[in-house]
Amino acid sequence: MLKFISLITNKIQNNKTKKNKIPSNKKNVTKNKLSPKKSNNVLNKPLNSKLFRLILISIIILLFIGFIGLNTYVDAYAKTYIRIYYKTQKISINRVLSFNINDNKLKTTELTLEDAFDLEYNATGEKIKGSKATGKVAIFNSTDKEIRLPINTKIKCVSSLCAGLEYILLSEVKVSGFSSQGEIKIEASEISEKYNIPAGARFSVGSYDHINEVFLTNTTSITGGTKAEKVKIITQQDIENALKNIEESLKTQILTKIKTNKNYTNTYLIAENTFRLEIIDSNINKKAEDESETFNIRMNAKGIIKAFEKNQFNDIKNDLIKQRLPKSYIWDGNKENFIVNVVGSETDSVAIEFRINGIAQPQIDKKQIANRIKSKNINEAKEVLDKLEYLERYEIDLEVSNLPFWFHRISNDEKNIIIVIIPIE
Repeated sequence: MLKFISLITNKIQNNKTKKNKIPSNKKNVTKNKLSPKKSNNVLNKPLNSKLFRLILISIIILLFIGFIGLNTYVDAYAKTYIRIYYKTQKISINRVLSFNINDNKLKTTELTLEDAFDLEYNATGEKIKGSKATGKVAIFNSTDKEIRLPINTKIKCVSSLCAGLEYILLSEVKVSGFSSQGEIKIEASEISEKYNIPAGARFSVGSYDHINEVFLTNTTSITGGTKAEKVKIITQQDIENALKNIEESLKTQILTKIKTNKNYTNTYLIAENTFRLEIIDSNINKKAEDESETFNIRMNAKGIIKAFEKNQFNDIKNDLIKQRLPKSYIWDGNKENFIVNVVGSETDSVAIEFRINGIAQPQIDKKQIANRIKSKNINEAKEVLDKLEYLERYEIDLEVSNLPFWFHRISNDEKNIIIVIIPIE
């Protein structure tokens, strides 16, 4: 370029030298002398020619400089915008894996929580309250054989004033043949005022004939019988049922508190089936057979449950995802939904369900694409993009699209190639 400019400058200088040269003799001057009009045309002709050449050369120089400048701009500064559209793939994983708790592959801990429960329960037992009538009788044996009557032997009144009422002997009785015995204590068989009778009533015992063989009679009045009254009492079954009920209530209460405690649930995966309850102490304000319609129980207990640190399942999750990913695809962690639950547990093992939902997208290297298409024209760049896998479509926008077509090429600087990745779900 410099040689070209120097050549043009020398040419112009030579023309100036010829113009200013003075003729050496008068003869030559006289010979070329022309009329004024003709002389001006001859002189202007070389002047116009020189000016035209000068202008043309200047234009060429300016065009060349402009061409160089535009090329430099396209290569170094002009932006190229490329939008790449690709189709994502939805991936859904639902797997249940079993783990041995004792093989140390899982980090296991025990969470504990103490709580108390205080409840009032209704008594269900009943008893008849009152006093039984008591008195004394004498026995007469008209047979020739000894009679032996054990304690609690029943005797039955046969007199009209107490016919059918039964009493029991409060002591053992032995009576020889053809003899009698007095001062034998008796008690009514049930609570009632009707067992209060005056002296002189006649009683039979067993299968003996009360007229000809054996009979009893009260020598004094039988008294003390009161009206029967039903009252509620606490039974042993009531207490056992209440203890079982409050224990179940404590289990539910403690387990619910553990499951809703964010300090636990954010860090641990809880194996609900491993929950157990340890009773610290219990207090019952009344005892069995007490007369009462209600009773209270207070129980303190500690809940214990096995739990697993959640972060240890991330590696398992990543392995499950890797197994399902198509070739050349990567996992979009920003659109991931990961749920892990314990679905079964025993003393030595636990079954854990992994539910994973998310989006997989092609692994697109923007820097590599930019390096492969830099300095290429549009058609060459399209050939490169057409070979990309999993590509749905693409768009190319040149910042120099308004310039002549020979400037339509990708920048030589990767920094000026702006690639935008757009997913299509």
